Amino acid sequence: KRAGTIINGLRAMLQQQDTPYADIDLSPCIEEVIELLHSELIRHGVEVERRLETNLPVRANKTQIQQVVLNLIINALEAMSEQSEGERRLRIRATRADGKASVAIRDSGTGIAEDMLDKIFEGFYTTKPQGLGVGLEVCRSIMESHHGAVWAEANPDRGATFHFTLPLAEGLPATKVPASA
Repeated sequence: KRAGTIINGLRAMLQQQDTPYADIDLSPCIEEVIELLHSELIRHGVEVERRLETNLPVRANKTQIQQVVLNLIINALEAMSEQSEGERRLRIRATRADGKASVAIRDSGTGIAEDMLDKIFEGFYTTKPQGLGVGLEVCRSIMESHHGAVWAEANPDRGATFHFTLPLAEGLPATKVPASA
């Protein structure tokens, strides 16, 4: 059902239909995607570490935000496929910084060359043999429509970290209690 909801939301976005925005808590939104991908993470032998602050309220279309998280995690899984099983680590963090919700998805995969970091968000640009080159462009479009941003960094050791930020919803109290890993 969740996968169908994400796909229908993506279809609505691509057809430029009005999409509903609501105040959502970002961390449970991310947890739902991790749960949806649970069997894939196990099948790929990926160790997941998550540190998700509670109460990160954002005004957003939940389905579209989950599409971004889903895309970034699947890309991370693919980037780690050539690593030995004990070396596949995915770190997901959601924190509050400068009036924004900030999410980082870090993998221990092959990484991205510095000169490619900007190109990967361009339409129809892909580094994958079977890739279409639209996933990251869709992520960027979703973030821009939510007044947020998305970018990538090469990790100093190996792998890459994808970041996105969204403005925090106004008027909701903040708490800083990390979710269990």
